Amino acid sequence: IADISELPNSGDVYYALAHDPDAASGIIDASPRRQYALLSQFAAKVGKPITAPQASAPAAATISKAPAPVSAPSGAAATGKKSIYDPNVSPAEFDRLWKAGVRS
Repeated sequence: IADISELPNSGDVYYALAHDPDAASGIIDASPRRQYALLSQFAAKVGKPITAPQASAPAAATISKAPAPVSAPSGAAATGKKSIYDPNVSPAEFDRLWKAGVRS
């Protein structure tokens, strides 16, 4: 661990060793001298970007084929019917709705 922390890419090496238990156990099981050599070799491989052929022209922006977002609901019912829970219902209208069994 002390040798890893002295490496310039120590964070990448810790991460790579945590995700490659075979390499980590190979380094730990070796003798102390061999451990440092194996660790140096492993650290040299870690953090190097994978080279892919680069196109000379910039890539075109991808356009999503997803439909446009749906507008947010207003929250009000568009039925036009009165309700006993409507704050603007008159007492007479409330009584009529209550007797008619309208509860929503």
